[in-house]
Amino acid sequence: MDSKRDVVDLIQAFRLPVVLVARAGLGTLNHVALSLEALAARKVSVRAVVLSRGVPGRDLAERDNRRYLEARHGVEVLGPVPFVEDARKRRLAFRRALAPLVPERARAR
Repeated sequence: MDSKRDVVDLIQAFRLPVVLVARAGLGTLNHVALSLEALAARKVSVRAVVLSRGVPGRDLAERDNRRYLEARHGVEVLGPVPFVEDARKRRLAFRRALAPLVPERARAR
């Protein structure tokens, strides 16, 4: 944004709900917990957490992350969005993962 403000300041000013994107594997629990804590301190609502694979293959930590985050933080967790090298196909994968957040009438457009 600029030297005094970050994107979170804009989110807070417009009272926008957040969709937090986090990697699907190891380190996710800590990353998401710290991010949720920072957003809560600013009274920013979180609509969902989207887990995303940044590399091919699966991380063993990925298996339990979704269940733990939902239980521990009471937040909806979507994904994981698979790793897709092709940018166009990756956007489609994110659209599919985010579909539950978009009202059906908006998806029809």
